[in-house]
Amino acid sequence: MSLLELKNISLKYKNKKSETVILDEFDFSLDAGQFCVLLGEGSSGKTSFLNLICGINKADGGEIIFEEKDITNLKKSALAKFLRGKLSFVRHGGNLFNELTVQENYTLYTRYSESALNLKNTLKVVGLADKEESYPSELSYSERLKLSVALAIASKPSLILCDDPIAGLDDKDAQLVIRLLVQASHEMGVSVIFATNNSSIATVADTTITVRKVEIKESETDE
Repeated sequence: MSLLELKNISLKYKNKKSETVILDEFDFSLDAGQFCVLLGEGSSGKTSFLNLICGINKADGGEIIFEEKDITNLKKSALAKFLRGKLSFVRHGGNLFNELTVQENYTLYTRYSESALNLKNTLKVVGLADKEESYPSELSYSERLKLSVALAIASKPSLILCDDPIAGLDDKDAQLVIRLLVQASHEMGVSVIFATNNSSIATVADTTITVRKVEIKESETDE
């Protein structure tokens, strides 16, 4: 049974002079526990794809089915309620609350989880065992990124969306993040969609998607 299905999805952006097509009658399905790599160059539509799944962007056509529920046309409040505890989104640069300590961020991340991973163990695997009372501003850039990923995993959602969370990390930390996400996928049954422009990561993927936006200028549409 698929966790996520996109059926005949279209996603376009229009202005007075052109139309940008990101998805055109696109079909995709993701099973529980699959690690999917979403490939594309910069500004190719990867973030738009992820935003479509969590409801920030609306499709121009088609259906989005999550855990057998059609979420395509749900209002934002209803969608947020339905996805609560089921979906985590790790954005580029991390997504921590700067006014909260690491402990408080953990509590916020896991508040809807019935079986969250232990905080001390979560911090230990990313080398932050002594940082429970620290604030994000007291952590390095790489520490904040690793923490964001670790907390998303700790909440044990059905799906984690990752918008290039390894950008700016050295190779060692990048490999750690990828390994943790693959383990969460294969050992905990958490599905992951990992957006990146690094095609080498596809070697550890169960499935891949490639997005390439197409810009149709006004003169082309008139012909």
